[in-house]
Amino acid sequence: MKLEGAGWVVQIRGHHYFNDEQAQKLGIGAGTFVRDTFLKNLEEGRVRLPIPTELATEFGVPGGVISFQMKQIGVKYPVITGETRPDYNNVIPNPDHPSFSSGAGGSSGSSLGSGSSLGSGSSLGSGSSLGSGSSLGSGSSLGSGSSGSSGNATETATDEPLNFAAPRYDFTIQFAWQPVGLHERLRIRAEAIKKREQDAASGVSTTGSDEVIE
Repeated sequence: MKLEGAGWVVQIRGHHYFNDEQAQKLGIGAGTFVRDTFLKNLEEGRVRLPIPTELATEFGVPGGVISFQMKQIGVKYPVITGETRPDYNNVIPNPDHPSFSSGAGGSSGSSLGSGSSLGSGSSLGSGSSLGSGSSLGSGSSLGSGSSGSSGNATETATDEPLNFAAPRYDFTIQFAWQPVGLHERLRIRAEAIKKREQDAASGVSTTGSDEVIE
């Protein structure tokens, strides 16, 4: 695998939760899931792009929209460059649990994604709260189930689980990108159409040409 000419290396870091017991049994989670979805789309996927009126007229593009393969826009050699074993102990807090709703102690308890925010009056680890008693790095922690500033609040009975099991898999993807300008892509497409027509007139098979022309 060698890249000819100048280009870019694009890196994407992400994670997914498709690692439950069923996925483990079938062997379709973790890196396999990334390869069968993300990488496959980078290798074989298509993207529909609008074509400016002047270019659509010049190259005879019907509708002004064309579906390009990823490799036609310059995406090459996608690979997973970094991966870890899934964290099967990972959990996600349940936002429907009373610990994360108003009325479960204090003015707002410890809410998912709200509570006190960094840079809005609640300093990191300072103990000061943003109107709720849940300070960043000192008060109640995300997913701990502790209530806000009201010490005499009683726990609310609920059937809602505090957390959801969410086995997490982290990964890093890289691919090369050698941008191919729109005009150049349309020129290549026009040449492919012309060649297909010439081959058809000569009775020559044009298998595989549609991937360029579509």
